[in-house]
Amino acid sequence: MSFGNPGYALSTEYDLINEGKRCVSCVAIPCRKGCPLEVNPREFIENIRVNNFNKAAEVVYRSNIFGLSCGLVCPNEIYCKKECMKHSGLPCAIDIGKLQSFACSVGKVDLKKIHGV
Repeated sequence: MSFGNPGYALSTEYDLINEGKRCVSCVAIPCRKGCPLEVNPREFIENIRVNNFNKAAEVVYRSNIFGLSCGLVCPNEIYCKKECMKHSGLPCAIDIGKLQSFACSVGKVDLKKIHGV
């Protein structure tokens, strides 16, 4: 199964970390501006790149308590990935949704601490 990336499926931790390394960390963070919930993909992807999955998940959950579900079902092609393609200069967009769901599925966070519940 391919996720629109050049020649490989994102299925292992290694693949996902390498996908994160393709991010060019745009200064204006267009992917965040494209997200209706203003999740900061650049920040959580930077944490994935250095294997800090707990911090990556925390970044997502700070903006979106449903981070894992949204990472799986959001039509990100019309939101963050669209903005990534327009502004990054990459041949294909970073698979932000896949990286978000990965961060939220492996990162351990205390949602009560993040949201003060």
